[in-house]
Amino acid sequence: SLPSERTVVFSKQTIEKLVEEEVLHDRFVIPPHNGTTLQFMSSGQQRKALLTYLLTLNPECIVLDDVYANIYLVEGMLGRRYSVKGFTSVNDFWNYLKSVSPRLILLDLMMSVESGFDVLAKLKADPGLRKIPVIVVSAKDSKQDVVRVLALGAVDYIVKPVEEQSLLRKVRKALGDKDEPELSLNV
Repeated sequence: SLPSERTVVFSKQTIEKLVEEEVLHDRFVIPPHNGTTLQFMSSGQQRKALLTYLLTLNPECIVLDDVYANIYLVEGMLGRRYSVKGFTSVNDFWNYLKSVSPRLILLDLMMSVESGFDVLAKLKADPGLRKIPVIVVSAKDSKQDVVRVLALGAVDYIVKPVEEQSLLRKVRKALGDKDEPELSLNV
């Protein structure tokens, strides 16, 4: 039989600590997007699977950059505080957004298939996506580019190479976060 359902809110850091210390035990029930139920029993491996599942279910930040090394750097800078998913393919990015609504998008401007300007214009023209804040992260540093992306609806602009504290500060500001983010878990 399943436990009675109630929502318990944990921060990402707390869940990681609970899994590390093997405090999370017994059975955890998580309703994924498709409405089915996943159960995790009390092994350490399954608790780690639970954490991984929670952190990838609905990433807080999506990074779109056609250079994987740039995504890797941003994931490294934000990954201790936020769940991050990166895309090098614009098509994969658009397909993913059909089923997931992130809290923030970090967007490169210079991409081979579709420019970041075009992606930003499409995001802001879509009623279901326009409210997602977008921070442009680009090697382009001209004032015209900054003015253009802000006019298109970006909330901020960061020039590469990215400095970690500046990125964290701008992401927190864009998300309205004062403390660490929280994840919900039904137990």
